[in-house]
Amino acid sequence: MRASSYGQPGDAEVIESVERLARERNTSPAKVALAWLLHQSRITAPIVGATRLSHVDDAIAAATLTLTPDELARLEQAYRPHGPDRDLPR
Repeated sequence: MRASSYGQPGDAEVIESVERLARERNTSPAKVALAWLLHQSRITAPIVGATRLSHVDDAIAAATLTLTPDELARLEQAYRPHGPDRDLPR
């Protein structure tokens, strides 16, 4: 069984900061998360797994959501990078 990357230290705080910013900006957490991805210079093509038309709408809207440097810093403050799962079959 593969270990999950979710539920790691800091994950709840990251989710809370995304939700808080979404409320402040009167938008959805999905749009904030996608906008954050689009602000990362190392990410050139985020993959969106849309199973509903509303997911596509959120992805399109995120492209026009500009986050300030302060907002980006707030979103990244609690983030702790996760290493790869170690028990994957080789």
